Amino acid sequence: RFLQDADDRNSMRSFIFFAHSRQLNTHLPHGRCFSSLAKKRISTPLKKIMKPFFLKCHPDVQTSPESKKVNLEAIQTINSFMDTLDATCDGKLVDWPSFLPVEFLLITEEITGRKRKPIERVTRRTVELDVPSQSLRNLIVSSTGLQRQHHINKLYTAVKNEFLKILQVARISVPMILDESFEKKSWDEEEVADEVMDQNNNFMRRRFDTDERPKRRKSRYEASRDRFFVNFEPDKFRRIYRETFGVTDAELTTKGAISKHYERRQELINRLITRVSISKEADIGMLDQLITLRRISLLLEDNFDDLYMEDFGRMWEDLNIILTDPRQYGVSDSALNQRRKRGLESGFQFTYCADNRVTVHIPIDFRDEEFLNEMKKNLWDWFNLVDDLESSFGL
Repeated sequence: RFLQDADDRNSMRSFIFFAHSRQLNTHLPHGRCFSSLAKKRISTPLKKIMKPFFLKCHPDVQTSPESKKVNLEAIQTINSFMDTLDATCDGKLVDWPSFLPVEFLLITEEITGRKRKPIERVTRRTVELDVPSQSLRNLIVSSTGLQRQHHINKLYTAVKNEFLKILQVARISVPMILDESFEKKSWDEEEVADEVMDQNNNFMRRRFDTDERPKRRKSRYEASRDRFFVNFEPDKFRRIYRETFGVTDAELTTKGAISKHYERRQELINRLITRVSISKEADIGMLDQLITLRRISLLLEDNFDDLYMEDFGRMWEDLNIILTDPRQYGVSDSALNQRRKRGLESGFQFTYCADNRVTVHIPIDFRDEEFLNEMKKNLWDWFNLVDDLESSFGL
Protein backbone atom coordinates (compact mmCIF):
# COMPACT_ATOMS: atom_id res chain seq x y z
CA ARG A 1 0.00 0.00 0.00
CA PHE A 2 2.85 2.32 0.75
CA LEU A 3 4.30 1.63 -2.68
CA GLN A 4 1.03 2.40 -4.39
CA ASP A 5 0.74 5.80 -2.71
CA ALA A 6 4.37 6.76 -3.46
CA ASP A 7 4.68 8.78 -6.65
CA ASP A 8 7.97 10.49 -6.35
CA ARG A 9 11.48 9.19 -6.11
CA ASN A 10 12.06 10.48 -2.62
CA SER A 11 9.15 8.47 -1.27
CA MET A 12 10.47 5.37 -2.97
CA ARG A 13 13.93 6.01 -1.48
CA SER A 14 12.41 6.50 1.97
CA PHE A 15 10.53 3.25 1.75
CA ILE A 16 13.56 1.25 0.64
CA PHE A 17 15.65 2.78 3.40
CA PHE A 18 12.88 1.92 5.89
CA ALA A 19 12.59 -1.66 4.65
CA HIS A 20 16.33 -2.17 4.65
CA SER A 21 16.54 -0.77 8.18
CA ARG A 22 13.87 -3.25 9.28
CA GLN A 23 15.99 -5.99 7.77
CA LEU A 24 19.05 -4.70 9.61
CA ASN A 25 17.18 -4.72 12.92
CA THR A 26 18.00 -8.38 13.23
CA HIS A 27 21.64 -7.33 13.47
CA LEU A 28 21.23 -4.20 15.57
CA PRO A 29 22.58 -4.22 19.11
CA HIS A 30 20.34 -5.57 21.84
CA GLY A 31 21.96 -4.48 25.07
CA ARG A 32 25.10 -3.01 23.43
CA CYS A 33 26.18 -6.07 21.43
CA PHE A 34 25.12 -7.98 18.33
CA SER A 35 22.45 -10.59 18.95
CA SER A 36 24.56 -13.08 16.99
CA LEU A 37 27.51 -12.33 19.27
CA ALA A 38 25.37 -12.63 22.33
CA LYS A 39 24.50 -16.17 21.26
CA LYS A 40 28.08 -16.97 20.21
CA ARG A 41 29.78 -19.21 22.74
CA ILE A 42 33.46 -19.08 23.47
CA SER A 43 33.73 -22.83 22.90
CA THR A 44 32.72 -22.50 19.22
CA PRO A 45 36.04 -21.10 17.92
CA LEU A 46 37.98 -23.19 20.44
CA LYS A 47 36.40 -26.39 19.12
CA LYS A 48 37.42 -25.39 15.60
CA ILE A 49 40.99 -25.01 16.83
CA MET A 50 40.95 -28.40 18.55
CA LYS A 51 39.15 -30.24 15.75
CA PRO A 52 42.39 -31.75 14.30
CA PHE A 53 43.28 -33.06 17.76
CA PHE A 54 39.82 -34.59 18.22
CA LEU A 55 40.08 -36.32 14.85
CA LYS A 56 43.58 -37.65 15.57
CA CYS A 57 42.68 -38.93 19.05
CA HIS A 58 39.20 -40.18 18.23
CA PRO A 59 38.64 -43.71 19.61
CA ASP A 60 37.57 -44.98 16.18
CA VAL A 61 41.06 -44.42 14.73
CA GLN A 62 42.95 -46.03 17.63
CA THR A 63 44.35 -49.54 17.40
CA SER A 64 44.49 -50.67 21.03
CA PRO A 65 41.90 -50.59 23.84
CA GLU A 66 44.32 -48.61 26.03
CA SER A 67 44.70 -45.90 23.36
CA LYS A 68 40.93 -45.68 22.94
CA LYS A 69 40.40 -45.30 26.67
CA VAL A 70 43.15 -42.73 27.32
CA ASN A 71 42.44 -40.58 24.26
CA LEU A 72 38.71 -40.62 24.90
CA GLU A 73 39.33 -39.32 28.42
CA ALA A 74 41.52 -36.57 26.96
CA ILE A 75 38.75 -35.45 24.60
CA GLN A 76 36.21 -35.54 27.43
CA THR A 77 38.52 -33.47 29.64
CA ILE A 78 38.88 -30.76 27.00
CA ASN A 79 35.13 -30.69 26.25
CA SER A 80 34.31 -30.48 29.94
CA PHE A 81 36.70 -27.57 30.34
CA MET A 82 35.11 -25.72 27.41
CA ASP A 83 31.66 -26.29 28.93
CA THR A 84 32.97 -24.69 32.12
CA LEU A 85 34.14 -21.67 30.12
CA ASP A 86 30.73 -21.35 28.47
CA ALA A 87 29.01 -21.45 31.85
CA THR A 88 31.34 -18.74 33.13
CA CYS A 89 30.66 -16.52 30.11
CA ASP A 90 26.92 -17.00 30.73
CA GLY A 91 27.35 -15.47 34.19
CA LYS A 92 27.50 -18.64 36.28
CA LEU A 93 30.07 -18.85 39.05
CA VAL A 94 31.75 -22.22 38.53
CA ASP A 95 35.03 -23.51 39.91
CA TRP A 96 38.13 -23.65 37.73
CA PRO A 97 41.05 -26.00 38.33
CA SER A 98 44.42 -24.39 38.97
CA PHE A 99 45.89 -26.46 36.14
CA LEU A 100 44.38 -29.04 33.81
CA PRO A 101 46.40 -32.12 32.78
CA VAL A 102 45.52 -33.55 29.36
CA GLU A 103 47.00 -37.02 28.87
CA PHE A 104 46.89 -38.89 25.56
CA LEU A 105 48.73 -41.58 23.62
CA LEU A 106 50.52 -40.41 20.48
CA ILE A 107 51.05 -42.87 17.65
CA THR A 108 54.04 -42.18 15.41
CA GLU A 109 55.54 -44.16 12.54
CA GLU A 110 59.21 -45.05 12.43
CA ILE A 111 60.94 -46.75 9.50
CA THR A 112 63.38 -49.38 10.76
CA GLY A 113 64.79 -52.71 9.67
CA ARG A 114 66.08 -53.96 6.38
CA LYS A 115 62.67 -53.99 4.75
CA ARG A 116 62.18 -50.32 5.65
CA LYS A 117 58.64 -50.89 6.74
CA PRO A 118 57.01 -48.28 8.98
CA ILE A 119 56.51 -49.39 12.58
CA GLU A 120 54.01 -47.64 14.82
CA ARG A 121 55.32 -46.47 18.18
CA VAL A 122 53.06 -45.32 20.98
CA THR A 123 54.20 -42.67 23.46
CA ARG A 124 52.22 -41.37 26.41
CA ARG A 125 52.28 -37.59 26.52
CA THR A 126 50.77 -35.14 28.98
CA VAL A 127 50.26 -31.39 28.73
CA GLU A 128 49.48 -29.40 31.86
CA LEU A 129 47.30 -26.46 30.83
CA ASP A 130 47.85 -23.26 32.78
CA VAL A 131 44.23 -22.28 33.48
CA PRO A 132 43.52 -18.53 33.81
CA SER A 133 43.22 -17.25 37.36
CA GLN A 134 40.01 -17.18 39.36
CA SER A 135 40.13 -13.38 39.39
CA LEU A 136 39.45 -13.31 35.65
CA ARG A 137 36.45 -15.57 36.21
CA ASN A 138 35.11 -13.18 38.86
CA LEU A 139 35.55 -10.20 36.54
CA ILE A 140 33.61 -11.94 33.77
CA VAL A 141 30.74 -12.84 36.10
CA SER A 142 30.53 -9.43 37.79
CA SER A 143 30.98 -7.17 34.74
CA THR A 144 28.47 -6.33 32.00
CA GLY A 145 28.40 -4.94 28.48
CA LEU A 146 31.60 -4.08 26.66
CA GLN A 147 33.71 -4.51 29.78
CA ARG A 148 32.52 -8.09 30.13
CA GLN A 149 33.23 -8.75 26.47
CA HIS A 150 36.76 -7.43 26.97
CA HIS A 151 37.37 -9.92 29.79
CA ILE A 152 35.94 -12.74 27.66
CA ASN A 153 38.39 -11.82 24.91
CA LYS A 154 41.27 -12.06 27.39
CA LEU A 155 40.00 -15.47 28.49
CA TYR A 156 39.77 -16.66 24.90
CA THR A 157 43.33 -15.56 24.11
CA ALA A 158 44.74 -17.29 27.19
CA VAL A 159 42.91 -20.56 26.54
CA LYS A 160 43.80 -20.47 22.83
CA ASN A 161 47.51 -20.24 23.69
CA GLU A 162 47.18 -23.24 26.01
CA PHE A 163 45.39 -25.28 23.34
CA LEU A 164 48.22 -24.37 20.98
CA LYS A 165 50.55 -26.34 23.25
CA ILE A 166 48.38 -29.44 22.89
CA LEU A 167 48.46 -29.21 19.10
CA GLN A 168 52.23 -28.92 19.04
CA VAL A 169 52.75 -31.77 21.49
CA ALA A 170 50.44 -33.94 19.36
CA ARG A 171 52.45 -33.09 16.22
CA ILE A 172 49.58 -31.24 14.63
CA SER A 173 50.18 -28.18 12.50
CA VAL A 174 48.52 -25.02 13.77
CA PRO A 175 45.33 -24.40 11.74
CA MET A 176 44.64 -21.10 10.02
CA ILE A 177 41.68 -20.53 12.33
CA LEU A 178 44.18 -19.28 14.92
CA ASP A 179 44.72 -16.19 12.79
CA GLU A 180 41.05 -15.28 13.11
CA SER A 181 40.98 -13.95 16.63
CA PHE A 182 37.79 -14.17 18.64
CA GLU A 183 38.30 -10.53 19.55
CA LYS A 184 37.60 -9.50 15.95
CA LYS A 185 34.03 -10.73 16.36
CA SER A 186 33.35 -8.41 19.30
CA TRP A 187 32.68 -4.86 18.18
CA ASP A 188 31.86 -1.92 20.38
CA GLU A 189 28.86 0.36 19.99
CA GLU A 190 30.57 2.87 17.69
CA GLU A 191 31.78 0.14 15.33
CA VAL A 192 28.26 -1.30 15.26
CA ALA A 193 26.82 2.08 14.25
CA ASP A 194 29.50 2.54 11.58
CA GLU A 195 28.79 -0.92 10.21
CA VAL A 196 25.06 -0.23 9.98
CA MET A 197 25.59 3.14 8.28
CA ASP A 198 28.02 1.60 5.78
CA GLN A 199 25.52 -1.09 4.91
CA ASN A 200 22.74 1.51 4.43
CA ASN A 201 24.95 3.76 2.29
CA ASN A 202 26.13 0.88 0.12
CA PHE A 203 22.57 -0.36 -0.32
CA MET A 204 21.25 3.06 -1.34
CA ARG A 205 24.23 3.64 -3.66
CA ARG A 206 23.66 0.35 -5.45
CA ARG A 207 19.94 1.13 -5.76
CA PHE A 208 20.00 4.73 -7.07
CA ASP A 209 23.56 5.76 -7.91
CA THR A 210 24.30 3.54 -10.87
CA ASP A 211 27.41 5.50 -11.83
CA GLU A 212 29.17 5.05 -8.50
CA ARG A 213 29.70 1.41 -7.65
CA PRO A 214 30.74 0.21 -4.19
CA LYS A 215 34.41 -0.63 -3.69
CA ARG A 216 35.45 -4.25 -3.72
CA ARG A 217 36.02 -5.67 -0.27
CA LYS A 218 39.69 -6.35 0.40
CA SER A 219 40.81 -9.93 0.78
CA ARG A 220 42.44 -11.17 3.96
CA TYR A 221 45.86 -10.98 2.33
CA GLU A 222 45.34 -7.39 1.18
CA ALA A 223 44.08 -6.31 4.58
CA SER A 224 47.02 -8.03 6.27
CA ARG A 225 49.45 -6.36 3.85
CA ASP A 226 47.98 -2.93 4.56
CA ARG A 227 48.20 -3.49 8.31
CA PHE A 228 51.83 -4.54 7.94
CA PHE A 229 52.83 -1.32 6.18
CA VAL A 230 50.90 0.78 8.67
CA ASN A 231 52.39 -0.93 11.72
CA PHE A 232 55.88 -1.43 10.31
CA GLU A 233 58.58 0.25 12.42
CA PRO A 234 62.00 0.42 10.74
CA ASP A 235 63.85 1.21 13.97
CA LYS A 236 62.32 -1.78 15.72
CA PHE A 237 63.16 -4.02 12.77
CA ARG A 238 66.80 -2.89 12.80
CA ARG A 239 67.01 -3.47 16.56
CA ILE A 240 65.60 -7.01 16.27
CA TYR A 241 67.96 -7.70 13.36
CA ARG A 242 70.99 -6.61 15.37
CA GLU A 243 69.89 -8.71 18.36
CA THR A 244 69.30 -11.79 16.19
CA PHE A 245 72.63 -11.34 14.45
CA GLY A 246 74.33 -11.00 17.83
CA VAL A 247 72.74 -14.20 19.13
CA THR A 248 73.76 -16.09 15.99
CA ASP A 249 77.30 -14.78 16.19
CA ALA A 250 77.55 -15.75 19.86
CA GLU A 251 76.22 -19.23 19.08
CA LEU A 252 78.80 -19.77 16.35
CA THR A 253 81.55 -18.44 18.58
CA THR A 254 80.67 -20.70 21.51
CA LYS A 255 79.82 -23.79 19.44
CA GLY A 256 81.60 -26.79 20.91
CA ALA A 257 82.45 -24.95 24.12
CA ILE A 258 80.69 -27.66 26.16
CA SER A 259 80.91 -30.80 24.03
CA LYS A 260 84.67 -30.39 23.53
CA HIS A 261 85.33 -29.48 27.15
CA TYR A 262 85.27 -32.48 29.50
CA GLU A 263 84.60 -30.61 32.73
CA ARG A 264 81.74 -28.54 31.30
CA ARG A 265 80.22 -31.63 29.75
CA GLN A 266 80.34 -33.45 33.07
CA GLU A 267 78.87 -30.45 34.85
CA LEU A 268 75.84 -30.42 32.54
CA ILE A 269 75.29 -34.17 33.03
CA ASN A 270 75.73 -33.93 36.81
CA ARG A 271 73.15 -31.16 37.09
CA LEU A 272 70.69 -33.35 35.20
CA ILE A 273 71.43 -36.37 37.42
CA THR A 274 70.86 -34.33 40.59
CA ARG A 275 67.31 -33.56 39.40
CA VAL A 276 66.39 -37.24 38.97
CA SER A 277 63.70 -38.26 41.46
CA ILE A 278 61.69 -41.35 42.34
CA SER A 279 57.96 -41.62 41.73
CA LYS A 280 55.82 -41.52 44.87
CA GLU A 281 54.11 -44.78 43.89
CA ALA A 282 57.41 -46.56 43.12
CA ASP A 283 59.15 -48.98 45.48
CA ILE A 284 62.76 -48.94 44.31
CA GLY A 285 65.66 -49.98 46.51
CA MET A 286 68.70 -47.79 47.08
CA LEU A 287 71.02 -50.09 45.14
CA ASP A 288 68.73 -50.11 42.11
CA GLN A 289 68.54 -46.32 42.25
CA LEU A 290 72.34 -45.95 42.22
CA ILE A 291 72.70 -48.42 39.36
CA THR A 292 70.05 -46.61 37.30
CA LEU A 293 71.64 -43.21 37.89
CA ARG A 294 75.00 -44.56 36.82
CA ARG A 295 73.50 -46.09 33.67
CA ILE A 296 71.83 -42.80 32.72
CA SER A 297 75.02 -40.80 33.29
CA LEU A 298 77.05 -43.18 31.13
CA LEU A 299 74.46 -43.13 28.35
CA LEU A 300 74.41 -39.34 28.34
CA GLU A 301 78.21 -39.20 28.31
CA ASP A 302 78.60 -41.67 25.45
CA ASN A 303 75.80 -40.11 23.36
CA PHE A 304 76.33 -36.45 24.22
CA ASP A 305 76.37 -35.30 20.59
CA ASP A 306 73.68 -37.71 19.37
CA LEU A 307 71.27 -36.38 22.01
CA TYR A 308 72.07 -32.74 21.13
CA MET A 309 72.84 -31.94 24.75
CA GLU A 310 74.75 -28.81 23.79
CA ASP A 311 72.41 -27.61 21.04
CA PHE A 312 69.34 -28.31 23.18
CA GLY A 313 71.01 -27.09 26.36
CA ARG A 314 68.06 -24.92 27.34
CA MET A 315 65.76 -27.93 27.41
CA TRP A 316 68.26 -30.29 29.06
CA GLU A 317 68.97 -27.80 31.85
CA ASP A 318 65.27 -27.77 32.80
CA LEU A 319 64.55 -31.45 32.09
CA ASN A 320 63.36 -33.55 35.04
CA ILE A 321 63.55 -37.35 35.11
CA ILE A 322 61.28 -39.44 37.35
CA LEU A 323 62.00 -43.14 37.78
CA THR A 324 59.07 -45.54 38.01
CA ASP A 325 58.64 -49.21 39.01
CA PRO A 326 59.77 -52.03 36.69
CA ARG A 327 57.25 -52.99 34.05
CA GLN A 328 55.02 -56.00 34.60
CA TYR A 329 55.75 -57.49 31.19
CA GLY A 330 58.80 -58.77 29.37
CA VAL A 331 61.37 -56.22 28.29
CA SER A 332 63.40 -58.30 25.88
CA ASP A 333 63.86 -57.12 22.31
CA SER A 334 61.29 -59.59 20.97
CA ALA A 335 58.75 -58.74 23.69
CA LEU A 336 59.07 -55.00 23.13
CA ASN A 337 58.81 -55.51 19.37
CA GLN A 338 55.58 -57.44 19.82
CA ARG A 339 54.17 -54.66 21.98
CA ARG A 340 54.98 -52.11 19.30
CA LYS A 341 53.23 -54.20 16.67
CA ARG A 342 50.13 -54.43 18.88
CA GLY A 343 50.09 -50.67 19.41
CA LEU A 344 50.95 -50.77 23.11
CA GLU A 345 52.94 -48.10 24.91
CA SER A 346 56.54 -48.52 26.00
CA GLY A 347 56.26 -47.25 29.58
CA PHE A 348 57.94 -43.90 28.89
CA GLN A 349 55.84 -40.81 29.56
CA PHE A 350 56.65 -37.22 28.54
CA THR A 351 54.92 -34.33 30.29
CA TYR A 352 54.97 -30.65 29.37
CA CYS A 353 54.35 -28.90 32.68
CA ALA A 354 52.57 -25.60 33.24
CA ASP A 355 55.91 -23.95 34.12
CA ASN A 356 57.27 -24.76 30.62
CA ARG A 357 59.48 -27.59 31.84
CA VAL A 358 59.63 -31.11 30.46
CA THR A 359 59.33 -34.13 32.75
CA VAL A 360 60.12 -37.68 31.62
CA HIS A 361 58.85 -40.77 33.49
CA ILE A 362 61.23 -43.66 32.82
CA PRO A 363 60.77 -47.27 34.04
CA ILE A 364 63.79 -48.44 35.98
CA ASP A 365 64.18 -51.58 33.82
CA PHE A 366 64.73 -49.63 30.59
CA ARG A 367 67.12 -50.96 27.98
CA ASP A 368 69.94 -48.81 26.61
CA GLU A 369 68.69 -48.74 23.01
CA GLU A 370 65.16 -48.17 24.22
CA PHE A 371 66.24 -45.14 26.27
CA LEU A 372 68.16 -43.62 23.37
CA ASN A 373 65.37 -44.24 20.84
CA GLU A 374 62.71 -42.71 23.06
CA MET A 375 64.79 -39.63 23.80
CA LYS A 376 65.79 -39.10 20.16
CA LYS A 377 62.23 -39.61 18.96
CA ASN A 378 60.79 -36.99 21.31
CA LEU A 379 63.68 -34.53 21.62
CA TRP A 380 62.85 -32.40 18.58
CA ASP A 381 59.18 -32.09 19.50
CA TRP A 382 59.87 -30.84 23.00
CA PHE A 383 62.73 -28.55 22.02
CA ASN A 384 60.68 -26.93 19.25
CA LEU A 385 57.77 -26.51 21.65
CA VAL A 386 59.89 -24.86 24.35
CA ASP A 387 61.75 -22.69 21.85
CA ASP A 388 58.59 -21.60 19.98
CA LEU A 389 56.65 -20.75 23.12
CA GLU A 390 59.54 -18.78 24.60
CA SER A 391 59.93 -16.75 21.42
CA SER A 392 56.18 -16.30 20.94
CA PHE A 393 55.08 -15.50 24.48
CA GLY A 394 58.32 -14.10 25.89
CA LEU A 395 58.71 -16.89 28.45
